[in-house]
Amino acid sequence: MRQLVELHDHLDLFDAYDATIVAIAQNEPDATTLARIPGLVGEGIIIVGDETKASTADFDLFSMYIVDPEGVVRVRIPGTKQARPRLDQVFSELERLSGVKAPDLSYADGRMIRGTDPRADEATVGLRWAWSHDTLRPYDTAKLIALPTLSPGLRVAAGRNGPSLDVTLPDGVTLLSDDFEPVGATEGDGLSWFEGDIPFPVVQVEAGGKLEPGSQTVTLRLRYRPLVDGDVGETVTETFEVPVVLAGKGGQRGQLYGWERW
Repeated sequence: MRQLVELHDHLDLFDAYDATIVAIAQNEPDATTLARIPGLVGEGIIIVGDETKASTADFDLFSMYIVDPEGVVRVRIPGTKQARPRLDQVFSELERLSGVKAPDLSYADGRMIRGTDPRADEATVGLRWAWSHDTLRPYDTAKLIALPTLSPGLRVAAGRNGPSLDVTLPDGVTLLSDDFEPVGATEGDGLSWFEGDIPFPVVQVEAGGKLEPGSQTVTLRLRYRPLVDGDVGETVTETFEVPVVLAGKGGQRGQLYGWERW
């Protein structure tokens, strides 16, 4: 039901793709009970019953499917009971099929999903980020990919002059590792550098037993030294903020499918 509510809350974003959302209520034993569902999730989603379970042969209970007007299944987005398909997955596939750019869902529903911080046009470093889960509850662990993205032509010194990443977490959340030395530098002419992206290791965090529920912020401070005509420049500091959602013991959380390949 939570997934239907999420889809309903973003119905207007599907208009760009001329898409209609249809939900097959495979677990509803009696089609007469379907009328209660729109009252729980809102109007605008077509709910159909399946008392004979005919759809289970072709459609998995926890997956989502994109079907074209001719009835051909173009994409299956797999899911499980614990990790349902996410909105960002759905819009990524719709973008791939239609060519219409996917909406930015970074802060669309206040959850910690994924996003970008491109900064101003003249800035030289932005940030792409993705969480492994959408919420942190007491004693949960989660992983955050934080990938600084360099403007074309910018090279950042590696090695002993290499970039560093400082992470400040909300109260009640701690780092499981503070080893943030990036890997994969390019070498040549006695120098080593990064260009394109700075591949820092994944940030692993753990929540304590007491959290203040609500939307909080993880602050990332990137320090780097640009390479200019073969010389190492002065240290530059960039600060980024990434949303994190904390919940109580009874909170729900889901895993972002495919986050580690993003």
